[in-house]
Amino acid sequence: MQIDKDLIKFCKDNYFQIDEMTDEDFKTVENMLDFQRYKLGLEFKKIGKEALNALKQIEHRKKSCKNFKCK
Repeated sequence: MQIDKDLIKFCKDNYFQIDEMTDEDFKTVENMLDFQRYKLGLEFKKIGKEALNALKQIEHRKKSCKNFKCK
C-alpha cells in the first residue's frame, strides 16, 4: 500500500504508533472524518496560495506593462 505523506504526518500529530500500524490501520485512519477534514484543509491552503500567487502576478503585470488593459 502506498501511504500518503499527509497521512503519516496526521498520524504523527495525533500520536499514533506508526511503527506498529498495519495497512488496515492506515486505511481506517484514512477513512476517519478527522483525517478527511485535515486533508481538505491542506487542499484549501494550497488553492489559497495559488490564488494569491496569481493575484501577485497580475499586479506585477499591471505595474510593469504599459499596454496592460483590464477586461
